[in-house]
Amino acid sequence: GGKYGVSVDINEDGTVCVVGSTRHYNVGNSSRVGAFYVWRRTDTSWTEEQRVLGTSTNGFLGNNVRILPDGNTIFATAIQENGASNKKILVYTYDSGSGSWSLAETIETNYTDANFENEDQMDVSRDGSLVVVTAYGNTGTKALFFETTGGPYYTP
Repeated sequence: GGKYGVSVDINEDGTVCVVGSTRHYNVGNSSRVGAFYVWRRTDTSWTEEQRVLGTSTNGFLGNNVRILPDGNTIFATAIQENGASNKKILVYTYDSGSGSWSLAETIETNYTDANFENEDQMDVSRDGSLVVVTAYGNTGTKALFFETTGGPYYTP
């Protein structure tokens, strides 16, 4: 996929790796939806465990990816496009509890801008209790903070 490796993270014991690919195309409609790939190490070999695609309305999935130290939760940013003048940064969390990676939570930031440059940055605290996202657009750079509210996921 396009821009494969634009972001990468690995869990604490080095057995699960996530790789972002923001310009991955959705073959069905030729839109750049973005994706991230999950790789798992067994002994000395790595195998692709799953590819997770963005959607046509939430493009550039995988611009930033983070995985918690235990390797069971992934955070990935995307840009939601609601017309040319209303774009917003989204943070998705995915869990591996069911044997495959599935969407667990969507965090919608309240910061919109007409010209996000797809240069957002993200970091997650070691225990998963805080997510920090920076977003750059026409109105400058903003830092957005999200804390847990009684669980492993986040609300703005």
